[in-house]
Amino acid sequence: MGNYYHTNAIYRYLDENPHPLFKFPKGNIWALIYGDKNTFHPKVLILAAGVKADEPLSNSYYEMYALLNQISHRSGVPFVTILFRTDVTQITEVAMAKRDGNFANIPLPELAKKLQSFHLEMNRNPTKKAINSESSSAYMNWQRGNLGNRMIAVDIDMFKISSQDVIERFYELKRSYFTLNQWRPFLADYNNFRVVSKLAQMSDIQFDIVYNRKTKNPCFDDPSQVRVFHVHYDQDIVISDGRCMTIHDFMND
Repeated sequence: MGNYYHTNAIYRYLDENPHPLFKFPKGNIWALIYGDKNTFHPKVLILAAGVKADEPLSNSYYEMYALLNQISHRSGVPFVTILFRTDVTQITEVAMAKRDGNFANIPLPELAKKLQSFHLEMNRNPTKKAINSESSSAYMNWQRGNLGNRMIAVDIDMFKISSQDVIERFYELKRSYFTLNQWRPFLADYNNFRVVSKLAQMSDIQFDIVYNRKTKNPCFDDPSQVRVFHVHYDQDIVISDGRCMTIHDFMND
């Protein structure tokens, strides 16, 4: 089955120029927030990780586990881990653990009930089979078919920590063909931003949107310049006008 780590210019820059304070999920790993579309309140944090039989969990898994566990402690939002197989065509169960780290194998119908216990709306008639494909993982396909219309699923793209491993910021990474001066966050994404910004407020963490430009001719995802938008929640989200800077200045801001 495919590896769903879809890279981008900023991830590649960090792979080539490692920075100890920036962390992001690698491999078949997602740092997810499930929230309510009406209140935008985050209901549960989920570390979803694709695994193969008899292979150890990756360093990125343990890194993301520590970060989401920290957010859970700071915000009070529950945290669970879900492991799913990527070396089979279709999954019928997952391994799930709460904060104590003790995994139990759970059939997918029971997983839906477990998630409902966090006050999540689930579809009564799921439409997606949990199939691994070249473009999407079995769990993500299951998620799209089972989460109800009142729920929002959004992932955290990147984290910045202090030298004491305390999370200071998390980031939504965006890219498009607009110039840095032209681009603004799309209204269609605002509900996702509301959920993330509420979690940031509850955790006392700064939430930023980072935009870089890609071009068609030639095709190039350019990380050298970025525009950074600060986001905070005050009755509703407030997004700054954004500040353009070099990637070097961003990494050292």
